[in-house]
Amino acid sequence: MRKLLKALTSKLFIMGVLIVVQLFILFFVIDKLGKVSRGVVLLLEILSYLTIVYIVNLNENPSYKLAWSILILAMPMFGGVVYLIFGGKKIPKKLRSGILESQRENIPLLTYRPDIRQQILRVSADLYKQSTYLENRAFAPVYTNTETQYYQSGEATFEALVEALTKAETFIFMEYFIIKEGYMWDVIHDILVDKVKQGVLVRLIYDDIGSIKLPMDFAAKLRREGLEVLVFNPLTPTLAIFMNNRDHRKITVVDGKIG
Repeated sequence: MRKLLKALTSKLFIMGVLIVVQLFILFFVIDKLGKVSRGVVLLLEILSYLTIVYIVNLNENPSYKLAWSILILAMPMFGGVVYLIFGGKKIPKKLRSGILESQRENIPLLTYRPDIRQQILRVSADLYKQSTYLENRAFAPVYTNTETQYYQSGEATFEALVEALTKAETFIFMEYFIIKEGYMWDVIHDILVDKVKQGVLVRLIYDDIGSIKLPMDFAAKLRREGLEVLVFNPLTPTLAIFMNNRDHRKITVVDGKIG
């Protein structure tokens, strides 16, 4: 009974119910309009067929185009509207402006070393092309004087992560797609809270969909404990086309020395 109550009060269930209700209302309204006027049905069907033509001519994966075309043809009265709500991939203006502003602020802080790239060119033309691409497109310049340690298992990686967090002196930045309550998070959480008390700056970003099973007050609790927390693209109970943009990164940076 307790598990059922927890499931029924979970964020995933509540958001799912609210979105389904909105879809039902949308279909109900369209259906009623269709019964009132044949012209409305005709316009919606024309919209659906024009949408299929648009999709077919997109430079997209054939499976994407086929899936949407089948869906729209299966319900021509609703399909075009559904695609307009969920099918578009256009980045909202507000988010696009935020990305550009972030680039303007952060790109000047990066250190570009043409001499290092010339060293890479002497070693391999392919590596030179890859590093150039990463610098120009991902804003990830190449650095020297670094060491890389390969960990063969998650257990070994977790042990190294805990050690790095424990030794943090200035800051800890963490960005993850999935955070889930359990032994690993409990260990990390205790360290982060302890580091905050020591004056270490702790910042955490996690994806709202990837971490959907977290309690609804998870971020607020961490903020009360002194952590700076950002929930990436929070799930909202609205029919939005941009809910599928997720943060799949798994990154920890400690004092700018360990990543």
